[in-house]
Amino acid sequence: MEVKLLDYTKLSNAVIGARTCWNSFYKGGNYDTPTDDITDEDKELLERLIHKNKHESIAEHITNVFKITGITRMVLIELTRHRLASYSVKSTRYTLKELRDEAPFLDNDGDYTDADIERASKYIDLSPTKYDTTFPRLQALENLRQAVINSRDIDEIKYLVPECYLTDLVFTINARSLKNFLNLRLSKSAHYKIRELAKAVFLALPQEHRFLYAPETEDLMKDIEEVSKNNDFESVKPEIDDLIEEFFKLRADNDDAEIAEIEARETIDSELPRILARANASEALKKEALKYVQNIVDEEMNKIDFENIKPLLDDLYEQYINLDDGTEYGAICAEEAVAYGLPDIFAQANASKALREKSEAYFQNLKDNS
Repeated sequence: MEVKLLDYTKLSNAVIGARTCWNSFYKGGNYDTPTDDITDEDKELLERLIHKNKHESIAEHITNVFKITGITRMVLIELTRHRLASYSVKSTRYTLKELRDEAPFLDNDGDYTDADIERASKYIDLSPTKYDTTFPRLQALENLRQAVINSRDIDEIKYLVPECYLTDLVFTINARSLKNFLNLRLSKSAHYKIRELAKAVFLALPQEHRFLYAPETEDLMKDIEEVSKNNDFESVKPEIDDLIEEFFKLRADNDDAEIAEIEARETIDSELPRILARANASEALKKEALKYVQNIVDEEMNKIDFENIKPLLDDLYEQYINLDDGTEYGAICAEEAVAYGLPDIFAQANASKALREKSEAYFQNLKDNS
């Protein structure tokens, strides 16, 4: 999920609206052009009228326009219950066809790979939940993909779009309605996904505007201040490095490679959130930590996996050399052997994209230097 503030109106608009009500321009509000650089007296006026006197109509003169990407349709439904706002949402009628070019997300046995997860994450939310719902979410996406391919009527297919399907929108809302939104959606009784959105919306606001929402966001601001004390990656890096070391130790100690891989991955999935929770990590720190772990693990795994398939690549190269006897027919046979051989090696190794690219570069280097 990402929230970006596209545009907003200035605080002086609300000040002028308030001064107009009492004709009190002799006290302030004399701004020739819209600005957020208002006087302390005018800021105090807005705080008093909006928060104490509940004269909130003046907040309607301040409008914010957000670009929101990567929220689920479930969250979209919650968001659009706030009716005093404007929404321009990515159309399923015109965009579901993007699934036609995708390969299946599940094989015939209902199994999936990390590569399938990566592809699916472009379309559905696959973030961890209390219970593992990865398979049913992938199944729902695969059902939708097949329906898109087999049907000409996208409007009928809309019935199959799962609530975890991701969408984008532009969201315009005035400050009064936004206060109401934040008050309801930052509550602990709200669904955690809409709370994440509410927090991201608030953090996207200009720093000068945040006082307008002070009562509704008091607890959030305390959390932000606490997080800022623990937002240094270096503070959690030693624990994460120990976790990565444990990951490779588990893989090395078990003779059954498949079980070892599962146990090692489960260790990462369970322990990393605990480390970040203890650090009261911000979303930015969580992303940084996850990226760090993925990069280290993927790099080391590619080294290990490459060494495992390197003999197969060397054997394929020998076959290529033996077939390419200098004739046109021999060259064709040699290239066909490679065209079929490399994908077969990658399939056996369940190779990642990075491993495939490294292996292809290695094989091409062998050919170039022959």
